Amino acid sequence: MWRVLMMTETPPRFTDFAKALQDEGQTECMWADSPEAGMEMAAVQRPDLVVVDECIGGVPGLEWVKRLMAVDAFLNTAVVSSLDESAFHEASEGLGVTLRLSPNPGAEDARNTLSWLASA
Repeated sequence: MWRVLMMTETPPRFTDFAKALQDEGQTECMWADSPEAGMEMAAVQRPDLVVVDECIGGVPGLEWVKRLMAVDAFLNTAVVSSLDESAFHEASEGLGVTLRLSPNPGAEDARNTLSWLASA
């Protein structure tokens, strides 16, 4: 079973994504109710993937990825981003971000995530 930690202040926006992850794969979704809780959960729970929202607590998601790398440099991360692929690649270069998710992640994002998890 894969464990996916969701770091977001707007869980309802991730409902379709989380449901598809759970329906289509052996996936447990964990939710962090604050950035600090997410950082602690990432360190203690060691999820297979941390999904980071585009902005949390006024801090860009890619900045949270940098902070997560300080907790565990081997964490796999996916980041919600409205940037196009090229701009996202440029902005996330060197952070080891595994996946870029659409601004309103849904079933297609979940299938891509599960495909990545299966191949990792």
